[in-house]
Amino acid sequence: MKVTIERRALETLLYAVLSCKCPVTEKTEKMLFLKFNTLSASELLDLKPFIDIADTNPDKTPLHLLLEFCSFYQSDPKDFSITHNDVLRYLCCRYHFDRMKGPASLIVTIDQAVRMVSHMLLPVSVKQQGDKTSAKFQFRNKSIIFNSVFMPDSITLSSGSCYGFHLGMIVSNLTQEQGVMIKKHLAVIPEFCSLCKQIELVDFKNFLGQDHHEEIVIRYCRSSMKTSVKP
Repeated sequence: MKVTIERRALETLLYAVLSCKCPVTEKTEKMLFLKFNTLSASELLDLKPFIDIADTNPDKTPLHLLLEFCSFYQSDPKDFSITHNDVLRYLCCRYHFDRMKGPASLIVTIDQAVRMVSHMLLPVSVKQQGDKTSAKFQFRNKSIIFNSVFMPDSITLSSGSCYGFHLGMIVSNLTQEQGVMIKKHLAVIPEFCSLCKQIELVDFKNFLGQDHHEEIVIRYCRSSMKTSVKP
């Protein structure tokens, strides 16, 4: 018995880890990507080697949380396969939102709204002008523009396509059906819907007082073993 995961699903989760200052150390992050980059091109991977690496991290990682989340609805929690859609649901659902938001507050500042909305997986359209990449999230009658967005080399930009966006980084290509699915999950989180109304524009070059875009570039370079990337 073992838990397996689709290669694309694992790549999406690892990109989400890169985009976020979640409790994953640089050492753990490097080991996870080294393992991923040295595996065969198989479309279905054994999750155990990655969980073993994650177990060396001082704190619980998104890999642990994903495994926990997906095991909840399995007949055998030790023998199942994690799909790309499973990862997408994990990153856009109430489970992820509640763990990220922390203790509830009666007063939500603009900074808190930006942090919480940006931390959810959002289906977006992407626009590139020169070396600038921006993303547009349309939700109900609201549009939010995200500037200074990082797009990995492995994700190809094409006109009219839908992409998964997480905290300043494009983490996956999406089908239109996946985009609809994600919006349905977001729509049942009342707090998320309310927070979206407060936001119009987010620039990750100045995200909560920090150059989050540059931080993502640094983490991507060290994890992909590249010395430089396009902005």
